[in-house]
Amino acid sequence: METISNKYLGSLCIRGHDHNGTGMSMRYIKNHTCIDCCRSGIRRRYEKDPEKINKYNRKWYAAAGSEYQKRRTAFRKYYRNKNIERINLKSKEYRALYKKRISDNHKKTVKALSLVYVRSKIVEKSNIKREDVPVELINLKTMYIKIYRKLKEIRECQKA
Repeated sequence: METISNKYLGSLCIRGHDHNGTGMSMRYIKNHTCIDCCRSGIRRRYEKDPEKINKYNRKWYAAAGSEYQKRRTAFRKYYRNKNIERINLKSKEYRALYKKRISDNHKKTVKALSLVYVRSKIVEKSNIKREDVPVELINLKTMYIKIYRKLKEIRECQKA
């Protein structure tokens, strides 16, 4: 039997969930149930009463949320460190494939003067930390950028 953390490759389940063509089912060590059967059961319960499941999830997250976030963040760091070359390659492929879309989205963000964009410009030009930028400064910078763009537009119209 192949063991992967809390799972193992066991006999084929009654619903015939075949794991990667092995003729066996991936099962949980704790209760020996098929993983795919558990997932389909969860899906069925959610489809039957989504509000009940959402209520349970909110209650669970309120109780265990911070611990869950810590574990999740730790796993993400671990996964990223272990697969850094693969992730970088996928990111590079994505950027090459969707270069125009990424560029268009960036232009929209810049044009809309989003809070994040303006804050990043302030942080870029000063020694203020991102979380310490006051709202008043963001509003002033937004007005400054709008004035600058308007002046630039007027100059371009005068040249033409």
